Amino acid sequence: TFNILSADPDFENCNGRSLTVTKKDLIALKGSKIGLFMVNLTKGSMMGPHWNPMATEITIVVQGQGMIRVVCSSTANESECKNVRFRVEEGDVFAVPRFHPMAQMAFNNDSLVFMGFSTTTKKNHPQFLAGKSSVFQTLDKQVLAASFNVTNTTIDQLLAPAGESIILDCTSCAEEEERIMEQEIDKERQEAKRREEEEARKREEEKARKKKKDNKSR
Repeated sequence: TFNILSADPDFENCNGRSLTVTKKDLIALKGSKIGLFMVNLTKGSMMGPHWNPMATEITIVVQGQGMIRVVCSSTANESECKNVRFRVEEGDVFAVPRFHPMAQMAFNNDSLVFMGFSTTTKKNHPQFLAGKSSVFQTLDKQVLAASFNVTNTTIDQLLAPAGESIILDCTSCAEEEERIMEQEIDKERQEAKRREEEEARKREEEKARKKKKDNKSR
């Protein structure tokens, strides 16, 4: 057995800690291509935006509540994939496919603890987009500037705030994501209502045309 609660974390700072369990920690996982992880986010913190190049993550919230942001990969079919943000609480299960950038955020008034499984541990190294562990830190600044069509000075400013890594301070990020989510839900409801009204109007017009046509034929 391997006790995930008593083990030393792989990463820890004032914003939280994380731990992964592989076949090196639990021999029974050898050959299974399954990994285990646990993340504890303190109040107002965030697991930095990242994606998995090899693994799909299946996650269970074991304590607290928070917001999850998932973005479609650049290779995803727009008709089959949609950028989403959703609220989670204790007991919720969610899955994020590989190549999909994600971020998990804790609210200012509550911590967020989640654990889960990855479908493969073979050469899967999460690629972070923010902090000093950001994949951008490994790329040539001139290449980044050309890719984003901005100046080298802008890239320097983008990469400069790199004091933290992996788990970041993000006060009110979850609250802001929830606010945007509620706006999107309200917009979708209004759009659905508009479509229903439009369909009802078309049905009434069609009914009126049929009635008029029947009257003429008599």
